[in-house]
Amino acid sequence: MHNVTIIQSKTSRLPFVSGTAGDSCQECDNDDMCNDGNPCTEDHCDAQLGICFNVPVDCADKTCFTADYCDPDSGKCVHLARSLVDICGPD
Repeated sequence: MHNVTIIQSKTSRLPFVSGTAGDSCQECDNDDMCNDGNPCTEDHCDAQLGICFNVPVDCADKTCFTADYCDPDSGKCVHLARSLVDICGPD
């Protein structure tokens, strides 16, 4: 197996893989080995490939009336109400 580094795209929930054999990543065989310490990611191991995926929690509530994000201290989703100016613009 090759050691790889999993890098998360900031514009997508889908992780992508980079790296080559010899990188300093640890291979995994279960989800517990993939904990990145970030409460705002879902950490999974693909045991067949031996690589970790750390996918950001999806906090989108599918409404334009809130600004949605994951609180890095609690790992919980936050949905802040947005003003009409934020939503519609100043005009």
